[in-house]
Amino acid sequence: MTAPYPAPTPPAPPGPTRTRAGTVTVFVLIGVVLICLGLGTTGYLLVVKVAPGAKQPTAAASGLLNAIFVQQDEKAAERYVCAKQRDAKAVQQLLDEAAQYQQAGSKVTWSDLTETARHGDEATVTAELHLRRTVAGQARTDDQKWRFGVTDEHGWRVCAIRTGR
Repeated sequence: MTAPYPAPTPPAPPGPTRTRAGTVTVFVLIGVVLICLGLGTTGYLLVVKVAPGAKQPTAAASGLLNAIFVQQDEKAAERYVCAKQRDAKAVQQLLDEAAQYQQAGSKVTWSDLTETARHGDEATVTAELHLRRTVAGQARTDDQKWRFGVTDEHGWRVCAIRTGR
């Protein structure tokens, strides 16, 4: 007698099928992760590239005034200007406006830098500017009170300036 044939085994159940939606989802997630890594790296490099701001709000205002009126240096001024104002046009505009006070025989000095308000990472600083110039042989002094809106972003930086008497 011969041994009976082994009973046939049922076919294996089909494996999981890959859907197109699953593949697309994986690629989209990979893309999002790569974009986030790229933006994070870019942001980090931009923050590291900019020198830290001032340690106090009054120092930020004083540093900006010095960069504008004494050094007349755009790069020095950028250190004390907040990110939303730190494009070449905005800083150059400050230097251009300051140039009107710096004609031959004129001088700008400042005093009484005072922090007048602080709310979290926002502060207000006031300063008394003294514009001295000679007009037709006569010395003239014009005093103006300037108000600076200062923000703490990796150090204190000036975001707004209001001038007036």
